[in-house]
Amino acid sequence: MLAGAQGALARDDRARSIIRRDLVGVVQCLSSETLTRGGYLSTPTLIVNNQYDFNQTARLGININQTTGRVADSSQAAFVRRFAARMRAQLALADSQHAIYANYDVFHVTSHNDRSQSVTIGGTLQRDAIAEWHRDPCAPSRRIEAEIAGQPSF
Repeated sequence: MLAGAQGALARDDRARSIIRRDLVGVVQCLSSETLTRGGYLSTPTLIVNNQYDFNQTARLGININQTTGRVADSSQAAFVRRFAARMRAQLALADSQHAIYANYDVFHVTSHNDRSQSVTIGGTLQRDAIAEWHRDPCAPSRRIEAEIAGQPSF
């Protein structure tokens, strides 16, 4: 859902005019860190993000096994833990109208696989958090899972 909002804002000159029009501004216009803070995106949005998504971390040179979540070495594991910590910090700063479901996991688009039937944060399945938000998007809940010791392993 956030990707759709990012795409719409990227094509809308009026929305882009809110943010600087230089290269940094263009990047910010596509950045969920920018869009979900400071009132840029006023529509309540459900943010679903795995904290060390293999797709995002791979673009930064980290080799994570998509099935096991294992990385190559202790240096990569430390980087991934820092990446996930930054993700949690940024998600916590999202404007209050946005709901969040962010588990400490490696998968990209968890809702497209069977893990959405088994992954929980505080006892709430991802699919149930999505259904809860659809029932009442104006009463957002925030579920941001804490770091799990020993993950990712190598």
